[in-house]
Amino acid sequence: MKTILALILLIIVSLVSCDQFDDKLKIVNNSKDLIYYIKTDTLVFKNNPVKLRNKDTLWDHMRYVKPFEEKSIISLGKNSWESLINKELNDSSIVLYFFSDSLLKTISFDTIRKYQIHSGVKKLKVNDLEKINWKIIYR
Repeated sequence: MKTILALILLIIVSLVSCDQFDDKLKIVNNSKDLIYYIKTDTLVFKNNPVKLRNKDTLWDHMRYVKPFEEKSIISLGKNSWESLINKELNDSSIVLYFFSDSLLKTISFDTIRKYQIHSGVKKLKVNDLEKINWKIIYR
């Protein structure tokens, strides 16, 4: 009896402690530039999309993809990208803004925000992402 209870307890602990994640959404950088990206649910970014660290263009709260590399964007939970996009984002769409390193080195952050300057933007629904196999390509 103790063995069965211990086995059941072990199974429950295993199931609870295994965090599932969804890493199917990928950004492919097919450019020679380091790119930074932010994800949002609107076609307007309201705050400066950057935080300088040591007067460099590496943004503390942004993600980046190196030239000619691919990076997964992780969301917690099984099928969580579908759930997040369909249930929590405006218009059931995810919006990704891209900023090249060269853009950030030449234009002030206030100007970037004021005039909504970016190197690229993609607004995608789950159906759009499925058609492109969840790979967003930046050129």
